[in-house]
Amino acid sequence: MCMKRTAAKQYKSTYDSILRHLLGGQLLHVDETQVSIKGSIAYVWVFTNLHDVFYLYTETRGGSFLQETLKDFKGVLVSDFFAAYDGRRDTPTLTIRTGTLVRYGGQRI
Repeated sequence: MCMKRTAAKQYKSTYDSILRHLLGGQLLHVDETQVSIKGSIAYVWVFTNLHDVFYLYTETRGGSFLQETLKDFKGVLVSDFFAAYDGRRDTPTLTIRTGTLVRYGGQRI
C-alpha cells in the first residue's frame, strides 16, 4: 500500500476528531483556495476556529459537500461571499462575510 494511503488510514480517526471538534464549537472560519497539483487544478478548503485547523482537498470548487459538513454547526460562521454558503438558510447560524455583509440563517441583517 502507498505510504500516503497508509498514513491517511492510520490518522483517519484523528482527522475526523478534529473536524467534529471544530463543528462543535462556537466559531468557525471557512475558506477555499485553488491549488495546482501536477498540472491539475483542485481546491483545498480550510476550516479553523483560530486554534485548530482542518484541511479538506476536493477536485472541484463545488460547495455541495458544505451543506452536509456544516449541517449541525450552530455557531458563528465566518466566510467570504462564495455562494456555496448561502444554502444554509435552515440553520440558525450567524454568518459573517469578510467585508461588510452579515447574515443570520441566510438572511441579510
